[in-house]
Amino acid sequence: MALILADFPEDNGFEDKRGWSLASFPNRATLQGVKIKMIGMATPEDLQGTKELILRDFELEEGDEPIATEEDLLRLLADQIAGMIEYNLEVLLSNLYRLDVQEAKVNYALSPHCPEPANVALARLVLERQKQRAYTKKHFQQPDLGDLDGLEL
Repeated sequence: MALILADFPEDNGFEDKRGWSLASFPNRATLQGVKIKMIGMATPEDLQGTKELILRDFELEEGDEPIATEEDLLRLLADQIAGMIEYNLEVLLSNLYRLDVQEAKVNYALSPHCPEPANVALARLVLERQKQRAYTKKHFQQPDLGDLDGLEL
């Protein structure tokens, strides 16, 4: 399975597999000109990195059954987000902002036009973003700067 960073190009009739087009989003200006990029193959290590980020950022625990697939992770995250929508919406929106999930996509996921329930749509957005972060952390690590003692600002 390929890990794809996908956003919508300029409005030229493009639709993704769920039937979304650029016209579906309320703030078209934020999405124009973004291209689809292949950034590599998703591996078990990528899933593990994504899982660790999601468990940490959403204060989740794996439980009795291990999270073996992306669908398991999505289900666990969607359940957590459903509770946050009902009881801690401000915390959820703060997390989405901190994770740099695109605001236009969040607005669409929360709108009545979205074909999926809000918790599932938001969980998909978080999962997509965390995949990107896990890939970046794995492939673009900063070198160790060594001993920084004596460095004054």
